[in-house]
Amino acid sequence: IGLWTPSNSTIGILGYVKYFYRESDFVVIIYCTEHGALLSKPVPTNDPTFISRLANEEETEIIKLLNHFKAKLLEAKQQLPNMFILLISYFFHS
Repeated sequence: IGLWTPSNSTIGILGYVKYFYRESDFVVIIYCTEHGALLSKPVPTNDPTFISRLANEEETEIIKLLNHFKAKLLEAKQQLPNMFILLISYFFHS
């Protein structure tokens, strides 16, 4: 059974709050923002590049995704101002 735990940290300039879903062999990082939640791909816990990849590649991907969703969300809010929208995106690196 996995465990949700807050990481007590933020990344980048947009103030993400990171959550970890940890099981025996992998971790999934959850970034919660006012616009919704973004999920990272599962990362093996024995991966020595875990921290550097989160700090570099995945942060860049998340910023790109969030900027894209922000634009879409603003469009939707103009059309449906009273509707609450939660965006969840999975992304995978090749």
